[in-house]
Amino acid sequence: MKTNELIKIVLKTLEEKKAQNIKAFNVSNLTSLCDYIIIASSSNSTHVKSLTDDVVEVLKINNKIIDNIEKDDNFRWIVLDCKDFIVNIFHNKEREFYNLEGLWSDAKPFIT
Repeated sequence: MKTNELIKIVLKTLEEKKAQNIKAFNVSNLTSLCDYIIIASSSNSTHVKSLTDDVVEVLKINNKIIDNIEKDDNFRWIVLDCKDFIVNIFHNKEREFYNLEGLWSDAKPFIT
């Protein structure tokens, strides 16, 4: 499956599972790290973990390998490195602190 299609599936999953402030950016011209960044958040850590579990499940169903998963012990932030795209799921306060939208302010929005 193409990357764009997988990103659409991830975005739909996050939306259906009530993630907040979902954003996706094309960063391919800004970094060699990946082509796309997805950012979403929630107001509680239990929901952050649940969102992550749902995204991991949908990626597995679609045979997408997750290269690495990083998280803090309290599920305040989680990063799923899928090689060509990265999914960041934050607690709202951590999202504000890390300000990835500011870091990638020159990135083009991903168009669904």
